[in-house]
Amino acid sequence: MNGHDRAELDARLDDAFGTLPDTDELRDLRDEVRASLAARIEELESGGAGPTAAVATAFAELGDIRSIAAEVSGTTATGPARGTAADPESSAGRTAAELLRGHRVRPRPAFVVRTVLLSVTAAGGLTLTILDVLDIIALPIAASVIAAVLLLAAPIGLIIGDAVHQETTTNFPLPAGRAAGYGTSAFLGLAGLALAVLYAADHEQVWLIAVGAPLVVISIAWFSYLGATQTNRKKPWLRRLHREHPAVDRFSQDEAAAARFGIYTVVIGVLAISAFVVLSLAVGLAWSWLALVAGAVAFFLVLARMLFPPGRAQPSRGTDRSDDQHSNGAHHD
Repeated sequence: MNGHDRAELDARLDDAFGTLPDTDELRDLRDEVRASLAARIEELESGGAGPTAAVATAFAELGDIRSIAAEVSGTTATGPARGTAADPESSAGRTAAELLRGHRVRPRPAFVVRTVLLSVTAAGGLTLTILDVLDIIALPIAASVIAAVLLLAAPIGLIIGDAVHQETTTNFPLPAGRAAGYGTSAFLGLAGLALAVLYAADHEQVWLIAVGAPLVVISIAWFSYLGATQTNRKKPWLRRLHREHPAVDRFSQDEAAAARFGIYTVVIGVLAISAFVVLSLAVGLAWSWLALVAGAVAFFLVLARMLFPPGRAQPSRGTDRSDDQHSNGAHHD
């Protein structure tokens, strides 16, 4: 994308956001929209579109940015008042299914084809790896690594990166760089686990665990960084729906509890994987998988305790009040 494209992009965004309050929420939205538009413009230009046409097409596909920004800021545009049944974008008097249908984004055919082909490749790699580990077939070590890393881990990483780069009904697409980060992190983690499994089946190949263990650690650290720095991707209509019909789960009401749960999850994952590797070295694959089972059990126990802490009643009055408001057609942001 050349300098003229960037200038036109920023000028249009200034026009959409210039009259709105300067809030953290709107700044995040502007950054996300700009990254998504820039990625789409580059994609259109690489497909042969001219710079002016690419910018115009990208903005046309996204829709009315001014309305999107106004919805997020809570301002009222000309027309029916926000949050009333007369407002076509309001969730008043409309079910979640109706809102989903009204804002539905269909996946691109090319994305569906890529996902199917990569899924078939990953299934083939998984099959070969399982047959090899169980000694049903005897593959040379080089072929085993190719099946586990290139045919299994790599396609799954590509699927994840490609998926988060796509716009969905509820989410804006991630910028290409961040999407690639998620895909690469997933690939490194799966590749490391696959190498550890191969080592458990063949202890003579010590280099497998020497390479696989650091890959898993890097993957966990990278995922943690990406999660900690991720900004909101939810579309305005979904965020409005959540405001008008607030959830009653603890995580949506207690950000500290959600943060603690994320930390606990990472710790449980690291301990389970470490125990799996140690047991694979000490007693072999026949028992080491129990470490992963124990990690899964611990995860669900922590999840249950975090969602339903002892001695604390679940909020129900808010739900009843929300239901009453919905039945009366009264909604408040």
